[in-house]
Amino acid sequence: MARSAQDAAFLIDDIDSSLTWWSGNKNSALHLKYVQDGRILGVILIKEFWNLTNLLVHPDRQGVGIGQKLMLAGFDACRERSPKGRLLVNSSANAVGFYKRLGFEQTGPGIDRPGGCVPLEFVFQSEDGLTSETTIERADENDVAKLARLIVEYSAERSPSSHTAAVRSAAEEQLRSCIADKVNHSIYVARSGRDVPGYIAIHWIPFPLLTGSEGYITDLLVSRNARGRGIGRELLTAAEEEAKVKGIRRLILNNRRTAESYERQFYTKAGFTERSGFSNFVKEL
Repeated sequence: MARSAQDAAFLIDDIDSSLTWWSGNKNSALHLKYVQDGRILGVILIKEFWNLTNLLVHPDRQGVGIGQKLMLAGFDACRERSPKGRLLVNSSANAVGFYKRLGFEQTGPGIDRPGGCVPLEFVFQSEDGLTSETTIERADENDVAKLARLIVEYSAERSPSSHTAAVRSAAEEQLRSCIADKVNHSIYVARSGRDVPGYIAIHWIPFPLLTGSEGYITDLLVSRNARGRGIGRELLTAAEEEAKVKGIRRLILNNRRTAESYERQFYTKAGFTERSGFSNFVKEL
C-alpha cells in the first residue's frame, strides 16, 4: 500500500475510533462543529477536556481561520474544566506551526506514525488569570516599538497588503503622544520578561450630556501566539479598575461583528452590553 493511502487509512480509523468513544462519553468531552451555509466545514474533539484528539477542517476551506476559531472556542470551554490545567495534542507534522502560533509548545521528540506525530501542550493561565511570568503594567516610552509591532501584526491580519513601514511610523507617533499624556489617555501592557504580548489603550472623554466622563477603549490587542491565555481579560480589568478610581460613568468600545472576539462573545462575557438601539456612524476626512 502506498504511503499516502496508509496515512488516509490510519486517519479514517483514528477518527472512527474517536467518534465511537465520544458517542458513549458525550458528557466527558468537548465536540464542536463549524457550520456555514448548512455545511459542516470543521470539527474539534477534546476528550475529557484535555486530550485534543481531532481538529479537522474541510480541505477547500483550510487557511481561512476556521481551525483557529475552533481552537479558540476549545480554549474557552476547557480552561476551567481541564483536570490537567492544559491541553495535549499529538500533532501531524504539517500542523505543528499552526499549534505553535496559538501558544502550544513541543514536549518531546516526534513519533514515527502516518502523517507524523509531534507531542505538544498548551498550558492554561494560573488562577489569577495570567502565567506567573506575565504582569499588567502601565506602558512607558520603552514599550513604543514593541506596541507598534503588535499594531503592524494586527494590520497585516486584516489587510496583508498594508504598508508596514507607514503603519509602524504612524503607530509609534500616536503611542508616544498617548503615553506622554497620562491625564487624558492610559495604555497598559502585558509584560512577560522582555516581551509585550498585548496592550490596551483607553481615552478619558468628558461627556456633558452624560453629566460625567466615559472611557473609550480604542485598542485591545494580543499577539497571535499569546491568545487564549487570559491576557485580554486582565488588560480589560486594569482599564476598569482605573475607570472606577477616576469616577468614570461607563466604558465604551467598538467591536467588528466579523472579529474573533465578537464571535466568542469576549466583551459580553466581560459584562459589556451590545446596544441594539444605536448605530455607529463614520465620516472619513
